[in-house]
Amino acid sequence: MTDSQFDKPLSQELKEQTGLLEKNFKETLIEDEELHKILMINSPIGIYVVQNGRFKFVNQKFKEYSGFSEEELLGREALSLIHPEDRERVRQNAILMLKGKTSALRTAPRTILSKSSLKNLKFLSEKSNQQEERLPLMYAVIMAGGKGTRFWPRSRESKPKHLLDIISEKTIIQETVDRIRPLVPVENILIVTGRSHADELMRQLPEIPRENIIVEPVGRNTAPCIGLAALHIKKKAGEDVMVVLPSDHLIADEERFLHTLVVAAKMAQQGDYLLTIGIKPTGPETGYGYIEQGDLKATIGGEDIYEVRSVREKPSFELAKTFLEDGGFFWNSGMFIWKVSTILEAIKQWLPDLYRGLLHIESAVGTDREGDITEQVYREIVPISIDYGVMEKANDVLLLKGEFRWNDLGSWDALWEIADKDERGNVIWRRENFIGVDTRNSLIYSPQKLVVLVGVEDLLVIETEDSLLICKRGSSQNVKTVVKTIEAKNMREYL
Repeated sequence: MTDSQFDKPLSQELKEQTGLLEKNFKETLIEDEELHKILMINSPIGIYVVQNGRFKFVNQKFKEYSGFSEEELLGREALSLIHPEDRERVRQNAILMLKGKTSALRTAPRTILSKSSLKNLKFLSEKSNQQEERLPLMYAVIMAGGKGTRFWPRSRESKPKHLLDIISEKTIIQETVDRIRPLVPVENILIVTGRSHADELMRQLPEIPRENIIVEPVGRNTAPCIGLAALHIKKKAGEDVMVVLPSDHLIADEERFLHTLVVAAKMAQQGDYLLTIGIKPTGPETGYGYIEQGDLKATIGGEDIYEVRSVREKPSFELAKTFLEDGGFFWNSGMFIWKVSTILEAIKQWLPDLYRGLLHIESAVGTDREGDITEQVYREIVPISIDYGVMEKANDVLLLKGEFRWNDLGSWDALWEIADKDERGNVIWRRENFIGVDTRNSLIYSPQKLVVLVGVEDLLVIETEDSLLICKRGSSQNVKTVVKTIEAKNMREYL
């Protein structure tokens, strides 16, 4: 095939060869954008042909799986569908492969060859195409503080909940990062944490650039945490949309979650709005704050966005029942979306002392003085949440309903609610370490010792190397009181 043929439509002969390729060729080849050659590629998601690094032909399977139309794909750079972190190794491997010096990559590159990523990519592509707009560029800030109280004795000061593998083989923060990667590149993911957790975070998340791990000298609640992260994004990018996420929540419907973030980010771009995601209550929960829905503000991508009438602190049980019966109140998920300038202006207006401290830190960001100045400012900062400090007072607060499965994993009880159970309603981590006789609706975590329960129900039994917790199901919120007692007794080895 000569170079002159490259500018012609793909020949029928080549199209027929792709049919043979699908049956006979099992390796995956990725074309390098700098090489003037044509390759037929058979990937797990279909057949496509690349010429000069750009798509020349795609079969129906590839179109269906990728979520892009033929018009969107033809002429597009093939590497644009490869995750940015994998592009260089793909490029170098392709050069060697085309010279006959190596075979296909042993580990498939992420994004176009990852079914989970492709599913999200397809979903986001469809939503973006419907609105004929590009997805907004955004940064994600993951708040990774915590003292390890709620999941004691598994969680400790040195390893709070988000650093544990509670819901899968991955730790909770690894799940959190993976969840947003189809939407936010890793270079735009910032994690705010404490000194004692920074090294472990870097070990668990090697893909996150080291400079994106922002260390607070001491925890001062969410408002200073968010303000500090906003300074770093401002330094990196100037003005962009900022998505703020807790590090330790469970979200099951990732497609819906990502779509919600996209809609919120597009709304944030349109004005000085402070958006929050509300979750429809399933009961009179007293452990969450509540958001009261106001009038409809806008509709984007088929999603309604509402004004917020009020933001309420954690209520009493009776008030929570009233909120539930009203039907216009939603749980405050702790997820926020806004422009960097919008949140900094809101902090300036409602938390002027904090804002002055942030200005002092901003002058040192990226310099040798940053650590010392941050520590100096944090010594003077009064701890305050973003909800109490800003959201309860600000105008232009908007609500987007989170219509996906969500759980803040705030206790052992919450874990029992969502975990897979046996026929008697028991959640058991290691079945070989458990014998139950007439035991129902209990949670048993014992990685080392044999646990035997007879004639009991509704128990939480958590055993670690140095501690044993036995708690009636429904009372695990009181574990925080246990931790305070351990602190008061100065039993530091158990914290």
